[in-house]
Amino acid sequence: MKEQNLPFHFFILFFWKIGFLPLILLFGFSNCLTEKGKQNQSIFFFPSGITLAPPLKGSLTYSSSNPIYVSGQTGAIEYVDVQWSSSMRGSYQIRYGSTNCSDGNLDSSGSVSASTSTTSRIHATAGVVALNPGNNSVRICLFDAVGSTLWDSYSLTATRDDSAPTVTFTPSAGTYGSSAPSVSISCTDTGNSGCYKTAYRTDGTSASISNTGTAGSGSSLFSSAITLSNNTTTNFSALAVDRAGNVGSTNSASYVVAFGNPTITIVSLSKSIIKNSDNSTLRWKSDIAGNYSIRVGGSDCSTGTSLSTGSATANTNVDYVVSGTDLVAGANTLRVCLTTAGSNLGTSSTAITRDDVAPQVIAVSPVLTPNSTAYALSVTQRIFSLTFNEDMDTSSTPNPQHRDQTTGGDPEIKWPGAIGSWSADKRTYTLDIRSNLPEWHKFYLLYNSLSFKDIAGNVVVSSPTVSVVSGNISLNYGTINDTRNLLTSDTRQTLCTDVNGITIACAGTGQDGESNVLTSGLLAPGFLTGFPNDFVTVDTKNLRYWKTCLYDYEWNGTTCVKTCAVDQIWDGTTCVTDLGNPYKTFNRSIEDCSKLNMRNSGNGYAGKKSWRVPTLAEYYTILEYEGSIGNEVIPETYFPGVLRNNYQRYWTSTNAITISASNRASLSPAIDPLSNGPINYAAISSLQSWGAWSVSVFGGVTQPNNKLKDTSWNWPSYNFTSLCIAD
Repeated sequence: MKEQNLPFHFFILFFWKIGFLPLILLFGFSNCLTEKGKQNQSIFFFPSGITLAPPLKGSLTYSSSNPIYVSGQTGAIEYVDVQWSSSMRGSYQIRYGSTNCSDGNLDSSGSVSASTSTTSRIHATAGVVALNPGNNSVRICLFDAVGSTLWDSYSLTATRDDSAPTVTFTPSAGTYGSSAPSVSISCTDTGNSGCYKTAYRTDGTSASISNTGTAGSGSSLFSSAITLSNNTTTNFSALAVDRAGNVGSTNSASYVVAFGNPTITIVSLSKSIIKNSDNSTLRWKSDIAGNYSIRVGGSDCSTGTSLSTGSATANTNVDYVVSGTDLVAGANTLRVCLTTAGSNLGTSSTAITRDDVAPQVIAVSPVLTPNSTAYALSVTQRIFSLTFNEDMDTSSTPNPQHRDQTTGGDPEIKWPGAIGSWSADKRTYTLDIRSNLPEWHKFYLLYNSLSFKDIAGNVVVSSPTVSVVSGNISLNYGTINDTRNLLTSDTRQTLCTDVNGITIACAGTGQDGESNVLTSGLLAPGFLTGFPNDFVTVDTKNLRYWKTCLYDYEWNGTTCVKTCAVDQIWDGTTCVTDLGNPYKTFNRSIEDCSKLNMRNSGNGYAGKKSWRVPTLAEYYTILEYEGSIGNEVIPETYFPGVLRNNYQRYWTSTNAITISASNRASLSPAIDPLSNGPINYAAISSLQSWGAWSVSVFGGVTQPNNKLKDTSWNWPSYNFTSLCIAD
C-alpha cells in the first residue's frame, strides 16, 4: 500500500505540542542552574572548563609556475592558464594589482568544488583591465561558499613583456684569413621576461621559430659556439623568442674563412700546340674560392697580359678557351692567379705553343729517285714510310689509294689489309701493306694532304722531297719480278716429246717425264694450331701456305663449298649482293686476298698476315699435267672443290708488259712472253701493263687478260677467279 505524506501543518502542531514543552520547562528552571553567587546573570549556564571548536575553513593549493609571462603583442603569448585547487567547497576571486583580497581590480570570480583542479586564465590585455607592462601582482582569493568569510589567498607575479628580443653574432661577420672562428649567437631582451630560445640557419635562408620556442623547418636551436671550416662561406640567419612569446626579427651575418695559400691545379690543356686560327681549352681548379685572372706571358701575377678574370668556387673546374690569336708565335706561358678572400695568393702555369708553320716531308722510303731504284722494287717491299720535319698529329693513320698507273684511268687497287702507324717520336709514318706486290707492277700511292697535319693542325705542304699537288701526295713506284728461288713439285707427267710433239723415250731428255719419281711437296688440306676453322694446303718445299678454298668458299669437312649463293658474298654478318661472284677481276682478286689479313681480329686467316694473289711462278709449283680429263691441272687432292667445270682461269699477280714498237727494237734482249725482261727507265711513260697473266685450269695454259675484266676478251668466254697464298 502506497505511503501517504503528512501535511506540513501537522508537523508544526506536533512540535508545538510535544517538542517545545521541554524547552519551556527548561527555561522555567534555568534560574536555578546558575553558579553560586551569580544568580539572575544568565539564561544558560555551561561549566567553565568546556572550550568551543573554531569554525572550519578551506585552503588553496597553487600548482602552476610563478611568475608567468604574457605579452600584448599579436602572435605572442597573450594569456596563461594557471591551475589551483581548494580543499573545501567555496568561492573565489581573481584580482589584478591587489595587495589583499579587498583591493585591486576584480577580474573574475566563481564557485569552486572541493579538491578539484581549477583553471584560471590570466590575460595581458583581454581581462577586465589590462596588465601594466612589467611585473603585476595577481591574487587568487578563496572564500566560504557564500563569499562572506575569507579562507585563503595566493599571490603570483604576471610579467607583461611587449618587447621582442634581438640577436647578435660574436665575433662579427667578415673574412678570416688566418684562422677559423667559432661563432656564438647572443640574445638580448629589453622586456622583463628574458630570452627563451634562439634559432639559426647557415645556408643563407631566413631562420624561423615559434612563440613557444620550437625551431622551424630547416632551423636549429642554438646551444653552443659553432666552429667554421676553412675554405668556406657561411651565411648565418638567426632570431630569438622571449618567455612572453615575442619573436624577434632575423639578423644575418656572413663569414668567409680562407686561410693559407690556395693550391691551383691545371687539370688539362686540350692542345699544347695550336695554330693562329685554332684554340685550346684550359681547365683548372683551386682548393680555395677566390677571384682569379688568367694571364699569358710575363713572369708572375702582375706581369704579362690578362686574358680573363672572374670568381672561382673551391674545387670546381673552370674552363677557359685560349685562342691562337691570344698567343705570340712560338712558346707561351699561361698562368692562373687566384686571390682568396683572405688575400692569400696561389698560382700555377703551363706551356702552350703557337705554331703557324706547315710541316714538310723530308724523307721517303723507298726513295723516289732515281727511277732505276724507285721502279725496281722487290715484290716483297711491303713497308713505305714518310718522315716529317716536326712532330705530327698521330690520330690519323691513313691508308692511301693504290693506283695502277699502267692501265687507262689509273684504277685503284684496294689493299684493305694494309695498316699504318706512327713512330714514337711522332715524325715518321709507316704503311705496311702486309702483302707482296704484283710483279712488273707500276703504281703510285696517293695520300690526301689533309691526312698529315702537325700537332698544331697545319697541313703538310710541298718540300724538295715531295710535292703536294691539288691537295695530294703522289709516291711513284714499280716492281720487278719475284727473284726468290722456288722448287717445283712433280708435275706427274710421264711422257716426253721431241720438238715436233712426237713421243720419245724420256731417258736422258731431262724432261718432266724422266723425273716422275719426285714427291709432291703439298700436304693434304688441314689447319694450323689455334685456327681450326681455317683450312690451308701447305707447300713444304717452298714454305708457302695456300688457302685450300677460294676466297668465297670454306671447308665443310670434306670439300670446299660456297658460303653464299652465286652473285652474293659474306660481309661478316650476312650474305649481300656481289654481282659476278665467285668470278672477279685482277684488282678485285688482290683486294679479296688482302682482306684475309684482317681475319681473326687482325691476326690473319690461319694466323698468317701476308695473304696475296700467287705469282705465275708460284702456280707452277703446284700444277700437274697428267690428268685424264684435262681440267686436273690444279690437283683436286690438294684443292678439292675449286672451280674447274668450264675452263676457268686463275689470276696470277704477274703483270703482262707491252711497250711501243720503237722501244721494242732498241731493247736488248727483247721482252720474253713471261715479261721477265728489262724496263726502259728512260721512258717510263711508254710502259704499259693493261693485262696480267692467268693460268687455265684446263691444261695449265697461261694467258694474259685485261685486268679490269672477269671474263676473257673473245669467244669462248672464260671466267676468271683466284686462289690466295701466304708466306
